[in-house]
Amino acid sequence: MYEQSKNFVRQKFEHITRWYDFLNSLLSFGLDHYWRWQTVKYLKKKGIVLDLCAGTLPLTKALLRWGGFKGKIIALDFCLPILAYGYRSFKKKEILPVVGDAIDLPLKDKSVDAIMVAFGVRNFSD
Repeated sequence: MYEQSKNFVRQKFEHITRWYDFLNSLLSFGLDHYWRWQTVKYLKKKGIVLDLCAGTLPLTKALLRWGGFKGKIIALDFCLPILAYGYRSFKKKEILPVVGDAIDLPLKDKSVDAIMVAFGVRNFSD
């Protein structure tokens, strides 16, 4: 059942990749920008941060823009097209895009200093 649900969600994100950021802003009445700012302002300025369910990397962008972050960011998402779409605007080596599942992280325990996640929580099944 989990695999069917995961595949359904992945296909939906593949179809809305180009519109994802616009839809988040529209449906949240622009509050998504404020929420991201509120998230990143509490993170330390260096270390390794996991952007879980990274999508088009809006939290990564916010952390770099507003948070003054100087560490490494692992941007993880289970949908390659949306991750690639978000990563295309980055030239930084400090960002590592990873295709993976939030339920079964491809990381060792205690390998990151912080985890940030935004809208991805709505798609967790467990």
